[in-house]
Amino acid sequence: MQSFTIICLIVAAMVAMAVIGWISFATFEDGASVTINTKEMKEDVSEIADKGEELIEKATVSSQKILKQSEESKTPQTKSETEKQEPVPQ
Repeated sequence: MQSFTIICLIVAAMVAMAVIGWISFATFEDGASVTINTKEMKEDVSEIADKGEELIEKATVSSQKILKQSEESKTPQTKSETEKQEPVPQ
């Protein structure tokens, strides 16, 4: 059962790579060939890594803003700030 799962994963990976364009298959009269486009693979992986870095930077900035807002809301108010607020009706 374990070998069947491994074979299925390999086949699924090859199909995905063929759909993306990283692998191409060709048949000839006397045989067949498989071409792996490593240049395109490197370019795509590099592009994905760059986008991942951008997302991490955006997430970091957003989380820093949220932390700053949460810290500001926890700071005790001065007497003048509490006097400016309207009383809560009961």
